[in-house]
Amino acid sequence: MPDVLILTNQSKDLEFLPQLATAEGFRNKITTEISAAQKWTAALKFDLLVIHEEFGDKAIEQLSNALWSTNSGAQVSVYTSSEIDQIEASKKRWSMGVLGAEYFCGKDVFRSLALTLRKISQRSQRSGAKFKVMVVEDLEAARDIICSFVEHLEYSLVKGFASGQEAFDALLADPSEYSCVITDVNMPGMTGWELTERIRSNAKLKHLPVIALTAYGSPDVLLKCFKAGASGFLVKPPSKLNLSRELSRAKRIILNAEDPRLVQPQDVELMRSVLEDKGYI
Repeated sequence: MPDVLILTNQSKDLEFLPQLATAEGFRNKITTEISAAQKWTAALKFDLLVIHEEFGDKAIEQLSNALWSTNSGAQVSVYTSSEIDQIEASKKRWSMGVLGAEYFCGKDVFRSLALTLRKISQRSQRSGAKFKVMVVEDLEAARDIICSFVEHLEYSLVKGFASGQEAFDALLADPSEYSCVITDVNMPGMTGWELTERIRSNAKLKHLPVIALTAYGSPDVLLKCFKAGASGFLVKPPSKLNLSRELSRAKRIILNAEDPRLVQPQDVELMRSVLEDKGYI
């Protein structure tokens, strides 16, 4: 039976949300205090965190990281029943997406939360299911370090490739072999951007999450990664926290058959303000 932790300060939701979760087959814990939520995430392994947006980005990020440290496949749903301007709602959705969370708002918020609960409840997570990570980096030392970082999390299946072409050939040879690609963007021959675009344009590979790895977190570089179809990004050298966040996002994409693009092509330019607000650029 899956478990959900609910953190809300909305009195009308204190009874309704647990009922919603129970109806979808969840055990649930509910609290109005951040400190209590922190204790619960340290003590139990939750499959879902539902948190009201009024607790703020800092609390959301801290609780999400704590959640993923015990269950990398867990999901975070941030919600508000308030009606929000469409553009602001989109920016908020992307902002939460950068943190690895999904965002629901407006009159359909509880229907969206119910669908998330049902999806998690119904999905089959086989014990020991393979999640193999491909690391593409032309510099041998950097490649070995990143592979080592990945292995020291919970991802023991990882293999490095020295070029985009070599990596793409391996993916074509067996499309089911890898579950996630981490690729440097600046490489001789086929760049990481080109590799990402080829993955997105291939019917057998387009579902794969691709994490862009760059030495320069400039607006143009990051937006180019998103335009190519990246699922997330890391700035060299990646910290354990950021690497864990992006791999957790990738794992959820695979488990839930989600769209691997963090940003749709038509929305790339609007993402710039979100990155600036988050201090990434």
